[in-house]
Amino acid sequence: MVSVQNTAQNEKEIQVGRKNEEVQLAGRLNRIKDKTIILFGKGGVGKSTVSANLAFAFCQAGKQAGLLDVDIHGPSISAILRHCEKN
Repeated sequence: MVSVQNTAQNEKEIQVGRKNEEVQLAGRLNRIKDKTIILFGKGGVGKSTVSANLAFAFCQAGKQAGLLDVDIHGPSISAILRHCEKN
């Protein structure tokens, strides 16, 4: 039988761990000067294409760029970038 105190202690440890992760993430995000979010509620409108083109344009302008694809139906940035590498 699991004691209620043990369960409460475990939950508190989980919450502390999550808070530490959030603090670390916030610290990393603060090192990024500019952030651009491309979003739209509908699929198939070219969000990934626009994102990849913006990243390429920033790089060509001598800037550093990173992409984070959080598409829940499957990331397409990797497929777009593979296609660009081949061409």
